[in-house]
Amino acid sequence: MIGIAAFSLGAQPDRISFEDFLSLEDGEERTVSGGYGALVAAVFKSVPVRLDHRVALVDWHHGNRIAVSGQWGSATARHVIIAVPPTVLASGGIRFSPDLPQAKAEALGKFTVGQFLKVGFRFEGMGNRLPEYHADICRLASGNLEMLVADQFDPVLTLIASGDLASELARQDIAGRRAYAIERITQTLGKNAAGRLGAVISYDWAADPLSLGSFSAVRPGAGNARRKFAQPLQGRVHFAGDAAPGPFATTVYGAHLSGLRAARQTERELAR
Repeated sequence: MIGIAAFSLGAQPDRISFEDFLSLEDGEERTVSGGYGALVAAVFKSVPVRLDHRVALVDWHHGNRIAVSGQWGSATARHVIIAVPPTVLASGGIRFSPDLPQAKAEALGKFTVGQFLKVGFRFEGMGNRLPEYHADICRLASGNLEMLVADQFDPVLTLIASGDLASELARQDIAGRRAYAIERITQTLGKNAAGRLGAVISYDWAADPLSLGSFSAVRPGAGNARRKFAQPLQGRVHFAGDAAPGPFATTVYGAHLSGLRAARQTERELAR
């Protein structure tokens, strides 16, 4: 159970808060036809989004408006919702003027990078006879945090690595990741599986400066970090995302719920 918990949070067992883990819930996971990105794009297609507008500075302490700015220019508003991973904020990926209060800065430092790395293959002839999840419980228990996931709509088979194994694979090029994934797939599904593996793709979220990891895991002894992270600044700067508290924290669904909570909080403040 500890190994499964560590896998789900993307970190080795000795680097996550057990108290935080006990506060989390997760619903039944389902494969999405066309991919999760297509689902998000469809659900929020009416939301105006501006890409390539990376925010570098949030000026939150002058007058009754907050200014956000970057190389693209600047914009002001009475309220701002920041849905950025705490690891990015702690690294200085976005600067604040004035600096964040000490309690907020300390809360950001209590998160650690939850690392997932996926190596996905086209898997010809997979059909619908392959179970969705394949996990070696003994390997999970020994700290080798990995799992195979078979897409139930498309011929795609993905090796998901978590924690230290994900970090180790991240240091390898695509050829090294592919070789490791093929080895594990053939050990799980048999040698004949190797000949059915086609095009491969992999992505390292920890190397992405806009995320610096896959999940917002909490360090041991810092079980209240999510609550402190989500506390607004002066009632006008709100924080949301998978790091925010709630039973579904660390999931996209939980991040969505936290955004709705922040939006409702903003509405209440504006109505005063």
